[in-house]
Amino acid sequence: MTVSSLINPVSKEWDVSLLEQYVAQEDIPMILSLAISPSHRRDTVCWSHTKNEQYTVKSGYWVATNLMRKEEEIEVLQPSITKLKAFAWKVNAPQKICHLIWKLISGQVAVTRDLVRRNMRCDNYCPRCGTPEETVTHAIFECPPALQAWELSVTPSSSQIFPVSSIYANMDYLFWRKNRILEPEDDRDPYPWIIWYIWKVRNDKLFRGIDRDPLELVRYAESECQAWYNARDSVPIPTQVQTTEETQSLSLCNICMVDGSWTSTAQFSGMGWVGKDTMGKIQLMGSRNLRRRQTALHSELEALQWAM
Repeated sequence: MTVSSLINPVSKEWDVSLLEQYVAQEDIPMILSLAISPSHRRDTVCWSHTKNEQYTVKSGYWVATNLMRKEEEIEVLQPSITKLKAFAWKVNAPQKICHLIWKLISGQVAVTRDLVRRNMRCDNYCPRCGTPEETVTHAIFECPPALQAWELSVTPSSSQIFPVSSIYANMDYLFWRKNRILEPEDDRDPYPWIIWYIWKVRNDKLFRGIDRDPLELVRYAESECQAWYNARDSVPIPTQVQTTEETQSLSLCNICMVDGSWTSTAQFSGMGWVGKDTMGKIQLMGSRNLRRRQTALHSELEALQWAM
């Protein structure tokens, strides 16, 4: 039996007698609330995970990785870096720097070790110090020029606490542990700018062959940090100006006002429309009821279609 077998071929409506014969009683009201297409096209396959009901590789990948995984695979084993990635967007710094910090935590920056793992043809060594393998932690915290920059900065550092060989431990220290400041709005440490310029200096060495002095890097990062805070603090708060202008009404020609009524417990849903002229006088109007549709939005759409 197909869906079309449950539709009366004459009235083009649901055949209630057949529904009562073949469908569970509690499902009949839901079926009756489904509007039948007036064009009576053949049923087609649709994909419910996209707005246009068309399958895409992206939506298929999402279903495979989120809905088809076993529960034990979905569980995130602690410790998780989700909190670190979320806090990266709360750092007091320009969005481009927050984005870089998020990419560093997520492992989305193009250090040579990751490029080699992706079968990219490149050298695996650090472009600044020649270490056989360049990781994210090495590029930002452990490379000698980067390490010297952190020692010259105002950010508190210790050989046993910061920096260490874990990008997550280092970012946890910079976010929360270095001065016990939990609110990012209270933290004016220039470490986001130092991270940004360490990465830029690394790229200058790799692509342009230019070396930068760590002290110059730190001083420039601190000056940029201060300039950013000064610019942010000096932005004037817009004042609300009270205007005495009269409210202008929208001038319309002939208009048609449409509405639909819907109640989840009612058997029927109503719809109506009113046509007005330029003077606001009613010229035409109409109202009717149908079997209750699935949602209030469906009833509104039925009313609009009928009015048109």
